[in-house]
Amino acid sequence: MADVFTKYLTTKNLAHSDFQTFHSKITSEKDDDRDLYAAPQNQLDLLEFQNDSNVRIFCWILTSPATRNKTIAVHDTWAKRCDGYVFISSEEDAEFHVVNASLPEGRDYLWGKTKFALGHIYNNTLKDYDWFLKADDDTFVIMENLRRFLSNYSHADPLYFGCQFSPFTPQGYMSGGAGYVLSREAVRLFVEEGLAKGVCRTDDAGDALIRSWHVSL
Repeated sequence: MADVFTKYLTTKNLAHSDFQTFHSKITSEKDDDRDLYAAPQNQLDLLEFQNDSNVRIFCWILTSPATRNKTIAVHDTWAKRCDGYVFISSEEDAEFHVVNASLPEGRDYLWGKTKFALGHIYNNTLKDYDWFLKADDDTFVIMENLRRFLSNYSHADPLYFGCQFSPFTPQGYMSGGAGYVLSREAVRLFVEEGLAKGVCRTDDAGDALIRSWHVSL
């Protein structure tokens, strides 16, 4: 299983090239064409990206009561472009889809929040979505670009995409702050093999441990 994850880590930079391709398509050097909505061909290009509706993405976003203004901002902007979403905090707020993880705030509890979030997804929404995006409340994601990128891969494979950092683990790991994406199969393995069988540790930051768990399977 570790070989599968290692193989697909090499795809991490494809997201950037795909996004740049999209940007170049909807941007023109001519002043008259710079408005996306004024250029029919650009509208068609954007529509093509938006029509990847078979790629269903669920977003889980870490937040806190102290940053409620950021929760509201994400809720009112890019989260609406997810196919489903939930905020993970230490206090529930039904108005903005915030779930209480029953953990204190602070970096020492990020791994606990991560485990709670993926357990929540596994028990409630796993079969309804293909991909699961982890983000923070200060992240902004262009969901059309992400959906287009993920359309090239199968959620039935245990895949893991993000911005790779190298400290702490020799294989590197995807930065939690920048956000990362897990396929449905990766989430299933995380819960059924990683948590249920005690493969995952119970401490430290979530992003590095996610990668450590992938390598251990």
